[in-house]
Amino acid sequence: MAELKEILRKLAESFIKFLFAAHSGGILAIAALIKIQSSDFGIYHKAALTFFMIGLMTTAVLLLRMLFRMYSIDKAWNKNTDYWYEGSINWGELNQRDETLTQNDKVEFTLGGISFIVFLLGAVSGITAIW
Repeated sequence: MAELKEILRKLAESFIKFLFAAHSGGILAIAALIKIQSSDFGIYHKAALTFFMIGLMTTAVLLLRMLFRMYSIDKAWNKNTDYWYEGSINWGELNQRDETLTQNDKVEFTLGGISFIVFLLGAVSGITAIW
């Protein structure tokens, strides 16, 4: 189980790095394209730039959400562990509280999915702008 969690952690970290790099690279590529084609700044250029900016902001919100969530989980885990050491809660209650803390990850998956979809839309808009 520990190996699986480590693989998932590394994949999530790699995916977030990919999203930041892909959106930033898309912004730079469209900005360069606009500079080259300054007289032909059309709707597809604007759409691509908008999609990449939305994706970059969505990825930043994802990272911020993960930071706050991990911080609150850590604080709650320390508090629950103290309760267990004091004898205020039993082992089963401690485990149940830990499971409750770590079950709500749908927001992170949704933000990651949105960011990736927006990246694809930006890439398609960028390719369309070139042709």
